[in-house]
Order: sequence, then structure tokens, then C-alpha cells
Amino acid sequence: MAYIVMARDECNDETRPSDNEWDTAREANDELWTLRDRYPDYRTFWVEQLRDKDYYLDMYMEEW
Repeated sequence: MAYIVMARDECNDETRPSDNEWDTAREANDELWTLRDRYPDYRTFWVEQLRDKDYYLDMYMEEW
């Protein structure tokens, strides 16, 4: 399972400020604090699971 950092910019749009993917939420949270300093104009930051094609394939395979 991969985790990413997301942010909301000054126009209230969601954006992904980094292309990094992390194995744990804790690692992603550490990057969150670095990105918060790098992008002071972004309003909020949060960590979420990366829900890409691999995520949905894993979910599908668990059901079968």
C-alpha cells in the first residue's frame, strides 16, 4: 500500500506537491512537514492512500 501527500492551494484546488510514494503513512507525514515549509502558500496538507490501478486490482483480487 502506498501513501502520498496532497495539498489544497490558494485557489482551493487539490494538488499533489510531490511525486514521491511512501510505504508507510509515517514516512509520508515526514515529507508533509518538509513540503509545508517549501510551499507556504498552500492552505492545507494531508496524507492519503494512493488509489491507482494497482490499488483497485488488489481490492478486486481480495474479493475473489
